[in-house]
Amino acid sequence: MLKFDRKDPEFYPRMREILLRDNYWQGELWNHRKNGEFYPEWMTITAVVGKDGRITNYICAFFDITERKQAEDKIHNLAFYDPLTQLPTAVCCLIVCTRRLPAVRVTTTVPRCCSSIWIISRY
Repeated sequence: MLKFDRKDPEFYPRMREILLRDNYWQGELWNHRKNGEFYPEWMTITAVVGKDGRITNYICAFFDITERKQAEDKIHNLAFYDPLTQLPTAVCCLIVCTRRLPAVRVTTTVPRCCSSIWIISRY
C-alpha cells in the first residue's frame, strides 16, 4: 500500500474506502525525491476489476505538479501583495479584517490626497 508523509492518520482509510466504493481515487499528495526533497504530485489510482467483479489490480499514475503549485503561489502573491514592497494590498487587508472581525462594517472612501482611507466601525 502507498505511504506518503505529510498526511493525517485518517487520510489512508478514507482513500481506501473511496477506492473500494468507486474503484477510483485521485488527489494531491506530497512525495519525496531520492535526495529527500519533498514535492507535490497529483495521483490517480484506478482499480482493475475482473470478470467476476473482484478487484484484481490497481493502476496508478502520478504527475509532478511543482511548477503548477509555484504558479499558484505567484498568482496569490501578485493578487494580495504589492510586487515592489511585498506589503499587503487593500484586498488582502479587507479579507483579513472581515475574517477576524465579523461584526465590523468596512467602508472605504477615496479622497484626492491618498489612495484610500479605511473607516472601520462596529455599528
